[in-house]
Amino acid sequence: MPYKSANVRRMHARDRYRTKAIERKKAAKKAAESFPRVPDDPVQQVKLIREWSRELKTPAGHPRVGLPMELPDYACAFLERALTVPESGLIIARKNAKSTILAIFCLAYLIGPMKAPNWRGSIVSLSLHKTRELLTLANQIIIANELPLRIKKTPYPGQILNDRSGAILECLSADKHSGHSGGYDLCCVDEGGLMDADKHRELLAGLHSSLSAREGRLIHITIRGDCELIEELIKRSIETPKTTYVKVYDAPEECAIQDADAWAAANPGIQCGIKSEQYMRDRAVQVANSPDDELLFRAHDLNQRVNPGKQVLCSVSEWQRLEVDELPAREGPCYAGVDLADTDSMACFAVYWPATGRLEIKGAFPLVPDLKTRGKRDKCGVAYLTMQTEGSLILTGERVTDASNFLAMCFEDLSGSDLIALGADRYRKQDLPNVLAEVPYTPDVVWRGTGASAVADGSHDVRAFRRAVLSEQIKVLPLAMWRTALRYAVIKYPDGQNPKLSKSLRRGRIDAMQASVIAVGLGALEPAQERRTPGFYMVGGQ
Repeated sequence: MPYKSANVRRMHARDRYRTKAIERKKAAKKAAESFPRVPDDPVQQVKLIREWSRELKTPAGHPRVGLPMELPDYACAFLERALTVPESGLIIARKNAKSTILAIFCLAYLIGPMKAPNWRGSIVSLSLHKTRELLTLANQIIIANELPLRIKKTPYPGQILNDRSGAILECLSADKHSGHSGGYDLCCVDEGGLMDADKHRELLAGLHSSLSAREGRLIHITIRGDCELIEELIKRSIETPKTTYVKVYDAPEECAIQDADAWAAANPGIQCGIKSEQYMRDRAVQVANSPDDELLFRAHDLNQRVNPGKQVLCSVSEWQRLEVDELPAREGPCYAGVDLADTDSMACFAVYWPATGRLEIKGAFPLVPDLKTRGKRDKCGVAYLTMQTEGSLILTGERVTDASNFLAMCFEDLSGSDLIALGADRYRKQDLPNVLAEVPYTPDVVWRGTGASAVADGSHDVRAFRRAVLSEQIKVLPLAMWRTALRYAVIKYPDGQNPKLSKSLRRGRIDAMQASVIAVGLGALEPAQERRTPGFYMVGGQ
């Protein structure tokens, strides 16, 4: 075959280039025609997504295999509002189709009615393993419905791509650097309620920044947990509803674990057949017989504001058994515990009568800032105002709690009672004597170490308090001060075996529990046991 001349080669290359250009134009035109026209109304957008979800079949390995994967009503109601704001959150108990909602919503942008050229999204979860589970669920949906999408497993945990439109969904772990290099139209955060605020605050800041160029949206779907980031999200939804929307499905804090109405409040999926009511019934019976599992049940299935990974001083159900409408009489000797305030924080005074189990509590704050502002700062809402209304919280001092006046009022209220001793943290040896010097009463002070060791008073007091709770040797009024402290009071084991009282959040108020543990611990000491020599005696006074 004769060698082609230069002119023939040029003509052949020109024709080939023109042919490919025509093919690209045709492909681009066809691809543009394949992108649906997305309505501006979020309600109509969600309607399209829901209709499309009815066409999807549930993949194998799931209880509803072969049935349509229709979005439930509560998911649609949430998405209708979520598409109107830059940031939103669905806070709901486990096994209410959170992962399925995320998967369908993201797939709708990749290949469904919301698809757009070069769309980019991301899903962020607690760990690579959890993120891989979300990717596996999406992969199962893709295979079961033969969707023209490609799964890319590297970099781990992987990506989902639409090669035709250029859309991509990335799966990221909750690393502080995740998202910094990306630009997204949509970011979905899974289980943010279980994140650590100190470790993951930078992660969320990076995700917000990654949405700025495309005016994207950030969506949280999680249980509540006790993460400050979720509480801040809820607070923003109240203060700035035009930019943040949050829907919370949770059970009342004081509910019983057998309360069916509480189950329904936290699990809208029960009515839709997504979550089994029989499971809730059986699990409640199991938890009633295994008190150590109650915290997990309240966190995962009742979606209450607790941390399932920490051991609490006392569970809600255990404390509810101690609450009475009327306290028993002030009979026999009593023991007091005090937790002095640090500058402008709360001071608490607890008194315990071992003979009757009566336990009283009083707290004090300075006048400035006011209780509403303080509650907002401490992220406890109107709890302080409720305490003041109930009479358990007083205001004394301008900007610093007047501890002397507060203790004088507490001792005056105990007039006629046989106060054996006042227990206090030994680290306040420099402060308490000066405070009591201005009080016209003469209590015997017993210094208590609140740490954890084989000889620490704190370990003894915590164990004594736990024994008194479990044997119901304590009787209290149903006060907000108790319940607020109960939420944050946790037990830690620094040396692996001896417990100490601590708090789950930096601004958590456990002062009431700290004072009560000291008081009950003193009351539990055997009368014949030699007590520690009081740090000082006050002579004179009343």
